[in-house]
Amino acid sequence: MTQFATDFFRSPSTLEFFSRVHEHAATLLMVTFIGLLAGYLISGLDDFFVDAVAWLKMIRPNRLSKRDMDQMNDRAEKMLAVIVPAWDEGSIIERMIVGNLGRIEYSSYHFFIGCYPNDSETVTAVKKLESCYPRVHCIINFQDGPTSKGQILNWVVDSILDWERCNLIQFDGFLMHDSEDLIHPKSLKLVNWHLERNDFIQIPVFSLQRSHLALVAGVYIDEFSESHTKDMLVRSFLGGPIPSAGVGTCMSRSFVMNQKLKNGGYLFNSQCLTEDYELGVVAGLAGIQQDFVASMYRNGDSGKWELIATREFFPKSFRRSIRQKTRWTLGIALQSWRSIGWPDRLVNRYFLMRDRKGLVTNPLMILGYIWIFAAAVGTWTGAISLDLLSEPRMQFFVGVAGFFAVNRVLQRMICVSRVYGFGAAFVVPIRLPLGNVINGLAVINAVYKDTMARITRRNLDWVKTTHELPEDFGQPASTPMEAGTLPMAADGGTR
Repeated sequence: MTQFATDFFRSPSTLEFFSRVHEHAATLLMVTFIGLLAGYLISGLDDFFVDAVAWLKMIRPNRLSKRDMDQMNDRAEKMLAVIVPAWDEGSIIERMIVGNLGRIEYSSYHFFIGCYPNDSETVTAVKKLESCYPRVHCIINFQDGPTSKGQILNWVVDSILDWERCNLIQFDGFLMHDSEDLIHPKSLKLVNWHLERNDFIQIPVFSLQRSHLALVAGVYIDEFSESHTKDMLVRSFLGGPIPSAGVGTCMSRSFVMNQKLKNGGYLFNSQCLTEDYELGVVAGLAGIQQDFVASMYRNGDSGKWELIATREFFPKSFRRSIRQKTRWTLGIALQSWRSIGWPDRLVNRYFLMRDRKGLVTNPLMILGYIWIFAAAVGTWTGAISLDLLSEPRMQFFVGVAGFFAVNRVLQRMICVSRVYGFGAAFVVPIRLPLGNVINGLAVINAVYKDTMARITRRNLDWVKTTHELPEDFGQPASTPMEAGTLPMAADGGTR
């Protein structure tokens, strides 16, 4: 047996076979490298354009002056309906509502919480809140849950309009939030101020602070910091459609009613897994006046500049993050592509391309890491030679790609420092590759699920994200009001 193996591997045909494999492996590595390099250069140039616009036009969160704060605080309050869909949120919904009631510096608003008849724990918690707080209302869906988020949101909006007719109150704006949100004390005042000239408003959304060791959760810190202190502001500045983030989104009454009229009585597309994103893009494409409002003020207690934004916890486990981002990819990059297509205006096409390019660029990042490993092993063992990389033109393009990569890290570090301080920014280079892997796997999973759904002609299922709140949020120690009372308005009254 040993002699047979020796003769086999030393035979001319076997040696010729391995020689060809060696030759083709080196060729395959170089062809793959050129393809990866082209993808990185195109995507890097796209990102660098947004960076350049932000820096040349000095686009960054707006610092509100004392005069701005006075104008915002003195603006007559519009009546706002805060919509919170809740499936299987019995463990946190009470604390979320109580905690936010105690911190919101606004008086003309009501919470409408959408529940399901087969979710008794959540219904019981919300009914308890409804009995204690006149501004909290339990809306029970006519369908058992879970349905899509778009379905429950449509039902809540319709129920609010019925409630208006019964109570002779008319809401001027509809504000979307989730059951894990910490609503900024001044966010309702901010959207109230901007509703004077906009019909669709999005304020920033950021992760609550996490330990530097929580790398998966930290990916959201990095991504939302860059998106909501730079990218979305550039998008708004250049006139691109502003998507909703699902929370911190306020819509004027006229927009809601007109959109329902156009869509046969529905505000949201209940079949889309990212109904919020699609609604914002559709609004922008229709010429609705939109704005991404990233504002900061000097906190009188700490003396530091503070962003007016919604805060929440994002998934901290690798699997849950992939599951959540799979849903985002399905809705944003695939479903909305089919439903919205490619509009006429160049600026609209450009930003929709940025929303969808992850279908290609995210898997390319994983492929790039595999290539680096294969090339390192091949060159270390002497099995392959990458002589092409020594050519001057190739070195130039590699240098440009390297510049784009370094710039990406620096830009993200700058954006993270705006929200969390300089200390948090130094973890960005560690978390960036992890985020690339998560996003790449999410795309692969999303394409697979979408393909199977189309083959079997089945609807894609809406998958819930498990939510959590800070342990002390909404607890008695952080909630100064008594049950049955309303937060006091600035003039000492309640509404």
